Amino acid sequence: MEKLNSNNQREELKQDREDLDRLNEMMNKERQELELMRSNILKQMDLLEQEKQDIKEGKEKLEIIKIELQEKKEHAESLSDEINRNKTNIKELTLKAQRERDKLEQVINKITLKLKEQEVQIDTTRGLKQELGSIEKRVLAERTEMEHLRKNLNKMKAELEAMMISISGERECLRIK
Repeated sequence: MEKLNSNNQREELKQDREDLDRLNEMMNKERQELELMRSNILKQMDLLEQEKQDIKEGKEKLEIIKIELQEKKEHAESLSDEINRNKTNIKELTLKAQRERDKLEQVINKITLKLKEQEVQIDTTRGLKQELGSIEKRVLAERTEMEHLRKNLNKMKAELEAMMISISGERECLRIK
């Protein structure tokens, strides 16, 4: 009887040991999975932090461009004021300058609108890792377009300055006559 009890106890101990081994193995496996998950989360956090920094840098660059455009707009407006003060005998040239100024303001308004749209896009997409790739592509495309628009703006500015020189020459001719 004691031998039977002893065998039963051994069997129970053996079963308990197997159960403990399985439990230990399962816990080790879960620990490894948790470590892997932790590592993945840390990598994702690093990626998100880098993406956040990239977005911040992009916004800073856009702010600099916005300030430059505002300065160019103010410069264009001062040129327009000077044209209006000197438009006694040169109405036709003044009307042409006004049309150029209107075109310039339209370009500035388009650029400002695109900047606002881009800021809204950046605000709404922050933290969404899946959409970051497409946002970066849009930002690059819009930067290219802004560079193109800036070149057009510089070209219009040069044309306006050339027109001002022409107006000054016309005025000088009118004074001489």
